[in-house]
Amino acid sequence: MGFSSADAMSSIMNELRSPDARQRLDLLRDAASQIWLNAVPKSHWDIAALLVFSIVVAGLVSKPWDIRDPYEYVFYEIPQQKKAGGGKSKAKASRNIAERLELLNKDAVIFWGSQSGTAQTFAARLERELLSRFSFNTLAADLSDYDAESIANIPATRTAIFIMSTFGEGDPSDNAVDYLGWLKNAGPQSLSNLRYAAFGLGDSNYLHFNNVIIAATQMMDELGATAVLPLGKADAAIEGATEEHFTAWKTELIALLQNTFGLQEKPPVYVPQLEVVDDDSLDIQDLNLGVPVHSDGNKNTKVSPIVELLICSDRELFDQSATSRSCIHMEFDITDLPQVQYKTGDYVSIWPSNPDNEVETLLSVLGMETVRDVPILIKPLDGQAKLLVPTPTTRKALFEHYLEISAPVTQDTLLQLVQLAPGAKARSFLQLLGSDKARFDQFSRQAHVTLGRLLQYAAREEGETCSWSKLPLSFVIEALPVLRPRLYSISSSNVIAPRNPTLTALVVQTPLAEKPDEFLPGLASSYLKSLCQNRQKAHGSERRTVHAAFRKSKFHPPASPAIPIIMIAAGSGIAPFRGFVLERARLAQMKQKVGKTVLFFGCRHPSQDFVYREELEGALATLPDAELAPVFSRLEEINGQPRYVQDLLRARGEELAELILDQGARVYVCGRAAMGREVAAAIREAVTARNPEFQDEAARMQWWDRWRRAGGFSEDVWG
Repeated sequence: MGFSSADAMSSIMNELRSPDARQRLDLLRDAASQIWLNAVPKSHWDIAALLVFSIVVAGLVSKPWDIRDPYEYVFYEIPQQKKAGGGKSKAKASRNIAERLELLNKDAVIFWGSQSGTAQTFAARLERELLSRFSFNTLAADLSDYDAESIANIPATRTAIFIMSTFGEGDPSDNAVDYLGWLKNAGPQSLSNLRYAAFGLGDSNYLHFNNVIIAATQMMDELGATAVLPLGKADAAIEGATEEHFTAWKTELIALLQNTFGLQEKPPVYVPQLEVVDDDSLDIQDLNLGVPVHSDGNKNTKVSPIVELLICSDRELFDQSATSRSCIHMEFDITDLPQVQYKTGDYVSIWPSNPDNEVETLLSVLGMETVRDVPILIKPLDGQAKLLVPTPTTRKALFEHYLEISAPVTQDTLLQLVQLAPGAKARSFLQLLGSDKARFDQFSRQAHVTLGRLLQYAAREEGETCSWSKLPLSFVIEALPVLRPRLYSISSSNVIAPRNPTLTALVVQTPLAEKPDEFLPGLASSYLKSLCQNRQKAHGSERRTVHAAFRKSKFHPPASPAIPIIMIAAGSGIAPFRGFVLERARLAQMKQKVGKTVLFFGCRHPSQDFVYREELEGALATLPDAELAPVFSRLEEINGQPRYVQDLLRARGEELAELILDQGARVYVCGRAAMGREVAAAIREAVTARNPEFQDEAARMQWWDRWRRAGGFSEDVWG
């Protein structure tokens, strides 16, 4: 192939190496034009070369060159910089936990299996405390980050600590599924070298209380592992007990580790695990300014990618003239998101933002108002550590979108702040609260103790000149939990509205124990409420979106609509059953056979919070055999006590048993776990009255377990 201006072409290609991406793209287009204009093909090979060149240029031009790689800075670091602060140069993370512990010279690993983030937070707190008080290096590890079989290679000279949650019907967290699966199939004595301690997070309102940690430790023992500490279990059914139970177990664990490794306690010293660096060179397009990320890299096949959902409508469900409480119905449009699908009974996870006042409080008390929007890079000082927040970002975005700054501060965190207090009075204030549980509990009952507010309280003790501006931002990032999404049952049917899912959110307002006129707002529900209020202020002209992901559930209506169903709900637990009822009504209109449909619903008052009443009554009226059975706790009483939905079930126990035992009805329960426990008890009472052989506890529970496993009883309950 011949070109009349080869020198010009060479010059252009050199200019293409310009660091400016937009300039490179423009030059590339110019170069392509000049080559085409000056090209004089002399053979079939020249023509073929031109075609290949055209395809390459087309591919390059179509790439988003103007978006910079947010981790581009890594290519400009020299090894000495990577090792600054005592860290190690970045190496590819191994999935073999035994190798990692050896590489990092860690004497213990704290595995966490977490669904809502509590177990993860406890693991991180324990890791920090051991480092701060004893200079004892441990590794807090996501169970899913390592090959399960490699845990068998952890030597007896090291200790494994497991902190694992149970949720739903005795289910493990998503990141613990693989490990439990490996335990079930591992060979005898696979864990003969493993020395471990374990702590479980659960709620005794659920039938399978702490099922996961119990099952895991039993299997580990059967495989030859040695428990070095009695199993610890937290019970979220008792207010404040989770923290109390963890603290008691942690105290025993630390004493054990002191004896095992000869640890000597020293005055606590904050040892940062992160480095936070200002970097003005980063452009706004480089930054994470609110878009969330899956903490597991979206390895969970049950959860969709995170998407931006368009809110197409919303409305208040409660009668605001009769109650100050609020419940939001919100409808989304996923027409432009073909990758997103859902089924009736699935969930939608909503990523909320922290309230503006909490963000401003924290920025102000830390003296960060003037640098709120300065780009920052967050790097682990241990090159093998896993970052839980996205980087690069800004302080404002970090506080608004990525950290739980509205969460109550724990007593442990308060004690860690003592060493960093800006003055003697502030230090004394924090020490007094942190070392006296009764005093701390009383303080928490009287105040909403977020980190920002706690720092303000301490600053007031010190005086007007007090400033927390020297508190390391790394401490804030390490001490606060990562902001996680909130899960809501989808209240629509994919048969009727496949591209318009809806959710139903009760706006939570929890009064302070000793100041009932002051409320702790629920983060996600208050966030959704604010979106509704923004629409009202903007007269519907503002385009409103939320970040969300869809999650598969097991809580689906029967595949055959001919199967009778009994739905039992209280409060916002009605959400999935709206979808169930509307779907069965539509299927009946399509001439499909629909079985008996009964909906028991408990709320406070028919004129205040009987949500979806007209819609449900209208849909059920179109079904051949259907009933809506409400109970109102503020109007009905039994022996002077409010009447609840479980009381209505007991009153209709004979009918309930007939539907279940004779007609094969499936039972679905949605609401608080305490209600679900009472409903389950009412059903067992009903079938026992019908079948004398069920008077025997063993026979009754054998039937119950068999019936549940066969899909007869499904729960969607929360704590």
